[in-house]
Amino acid sequence: MIHRPHHILIVDDDGPVRCSLRKALAQEDISISEASSGRQALGLLSRTSFALVLTDIRMSPVDGLDLLATVSERWPETVVILLTGYASVQSAVAALRRGAHDYLIKPVSIAEVRTCVRQGLIEHQERSRRHELLGALREGVLELMGEPGPQQAGAPRQTESQCLTSGNLVIAVSKHQVTVEGEQVELTPTEFQVLLSLARRQGQVVRYGELARQVYGQSSGTEDAKQLLMPHISNVRRKLRSAGDQTGRIENIRGVGYVFSGAEE
Repeated sequence: MIHRPHHILIVDDDGPVRCSLRKALAQEDISISEASSGRQALGLLSRTSFALVLTDIRMSPVDGLDLLATVSERWPETVVILLTGYASVQSAVAALRRGAHDYLIKPVSIAEVRTCVRQGLIEHQERSRRHELLGALREGVLELMGEPGPQQAGAPRQTESQCLTSGNLVIAVSKHQVTVEGEQVELTPTEFQVLLSLARRQGQVVRYGELARQVYGQSSGTEDAKQLLMPHISNVRRKLRSAGDQTGRIENIRGVGYVFSGAEE
C-alpha cells in the first residue's frame, strides 16, 4: 500500500505567521497547504480533503469560528485547531464547545504546535475509523431491510432548487446563497445559518438560547447566547439593507429572542 502523508491546511491572514507554522511542521510526515483568508480556506476545503485545519480566529469576513462551524457541519472528520493572540478562558471554552480540537495562544512554541498537530491527526484517524464503521453498519442494516443504500438511491437529501422566499429575499438553502432582487448578499457561514434559522420560523419568536443552539450546536445561557448572536444579527441586518432590502425583517424581542418578519404585501 502506498503511504500518503496527512494533508493539513494552515489558515492565517498574516504571511509571516503562516511561514513560521510551516517551518515548525517541516519535519512532520505531512503535506501542507496555506490559505490567507477564511474564504480562501473554504474554497480549498471544497476541492481537497484535509485531515486537519490549523486556523487563526481573527480574520475577515470569514473568521476562524465561522470556518470551524462550516468544517464541523460539512467535513466532520477534519480536525480544527484554533490559534489566537487575544485569548480568554471564556473564548477558549466557547471554541472547544463548538467542536475545536484544541485552542493555542500566540506566541506558541514549535514543540507545542507539533504536539498539538500530532494529537489532532490521531483524532482524525479515530474519526475516520468511526465514520467507516458507521457507514458499514448503515449499509448492513439497509441491506437487511431490503432498502437501497445511499449510493444506490441516487437522490440527494435536498434538491438544488430548494429555496426560502420572502418578498425580494431568496435563500437558496443547498447552495448557501442569499439574494435580494437577484443580487447576491455575501454572508459568512455563521451569518447565513442565523438568517436561515430565523427564516424557517417566520413570524415566530426564536429564543436566544434556541437560536444559538441551532447556529453553534451547543447550549448556552440566555445572556451568553445573546452576546454570541448580537454581532451576527447586526451584520445580517446591515448587509440586507445595503443590498436593497429595507423591510427590517429581523426584530429583537427584548429579553426573549428574535423574530423574522416576512415582506409586507
